[in-house]
Amino acid sequence: MLPEALSQLIQLLSQLPGLGPRSAQRIALYLLEQDEAYLKQLAESIGAAKNMVEVCPRCGGFSAGGKCAFCADESRDSSLLCVVADPLDIYPIESTGGFNGYYFVLGGLVDPLKGRMLESLRTPELRARLNEGGIKEVLLALDFSFEGEATSTVLVEELGTEGVKFTRLARGLPVGAEIDYADEDTLSQALKYRREIEPAGEHPDE
Repeated sequence: MLPEALSQLIQLLSQLPGLGPRSAQRIALYLLEQDEAYLKQLAESIGAAKNMVEVCPRCGGFSAGGKCAFCADESRDSSLLCVVADPLDIYPIESTGGFNGYYFVLGGLVDPLKGRMLESLRTPELRARLNEGGIKEVLLALDFSFEGEATSTVLVEELGTEGVKFTRLARGLPVGAEIDYADEDTLSQALKYRREIEPAGEHPDE
C-alpha cells in the first residue's frame, strides 16, 4: 500500500481538470523528486495566485485588482466585443494582434448533459453590456465543439438585437478545437475571416 501522505497527494492531483489517476501518480512522483526550495516556491506561488488574482468587474477576466489591463485600455475599439468561455481564452486571441476590441468572459458553455444552461452563465451581465450601447459587433470566440456551437446559437437567439452583428471565428479551427490550445497562426486566420451568424430562420442576403 502507498503511504497515506502520498495517496492523499495523488487523490488531490487527480481532481485537477484533465488529470486521471495515472497522470496524477506521475506528477506526484515528480514532486517527490524535487528539492525543498522548488516545492516551497510552488506552494507560495499557489497561495499568492489565490490571494492576489481577482476577477475583473467589467469583463470577468483575470485582474490584479479592479479593472483588468484590457478593460482599462481606452485606446481599444469599443464597438467590438469578443465573448469567450473562460478567462484563459483571452490570451491566445490577444497574442495574434488581430483583435483590438474588448473582451467578455461568459463563464463556461451550455452543456445540457451537465445541467448547465444559458441562465447559469454570465448572460445577464452580457445583456447589460450590450444594453449600454455602442457595440456594433459581438465576436463569439467559443470552442468548435457541440457545446460551443450550441452556446453560440442560443446566445444569438436570446441576445440578437437591431444594429449588433454577431460573428463566429472562421473554420480555420478544426471541429472540436479548444481556443486556448489553438496555435497563433491558425487563430489569427480564424479571426481575420470570421463569419456572421444570425438567428434561426434568418439568412444573410445572397
